[in-house]
Amino acid sequence: MRRRTRALGGAALAGALVATAGCGLMEDQDASGVGATVDVATPHLERVRDQVGLDPCPEGAGAPSDRPDALPDLTLPCLGGGQAVNLATLRGPTVITVWAQWCGPCREELPIFQQLADSGTVDVLGINYLDTQPEAALRLLQEKGVTFPSVADPGTRLKESYPWLTGLPLLMMVDSDGSVAYSEFTEIASYEELEGLVGSELGITP
Repeated sequence: MRRRTRALGGAALAGALVATAGCGLMEDQDASGVGATVDVATPHLERVRDQVGLDPCPEGAGAPSDRPDALPDLTLPCLGGGQAVNLATLRGPTVITVWAQWCGPCREELPIFQQLADSGTVDVLGINYLDTQPEAALRLLQEKGVTFPSVADPGTRLKESYPWLTGLPLLMMVDSDGSVAYSEFTEIASYEELEGLVGSELGITP
């Protein structure tokens, strides 16, 4: 299987990738650090999540993977309440979109990822990143007809493992052994484009 993990490379390469990210640099989005204190699973948000009709967050596969190319050993809360997810326990085929409600290209992509989730051939998980307005994020999912689950990282804990994560949207794909088969800043324009990437990187035809 051809593996493309350009976003996981060195600093110079990551810098080049950031230039192509739809929402550009994000250092000033949460300059006050308020994201670290945002509660994404209040009783009110749990009710909103129920209204949206989101699927439960995935349970994972047990012990975190010790593969060097696996997702980080990081537990994130489920957006709107539910079971928290340790990213290192996820196994594929799984497609992950890292998004925020303030990111224009992310908003446009969400229905495309929902179409992939509806195909039933791969799991789809969102990571709502650097987003300090969880209710607005949930309402956006409702507006876009999205039901696949998202975990939340308003405090940018993911960046501790991926210091190059300075732009959105980010697309990641996880193989059946837990390895990250694909990671790239990209804007998905159509379902056909996403379908082609899943086929080439995970060997699956949705």
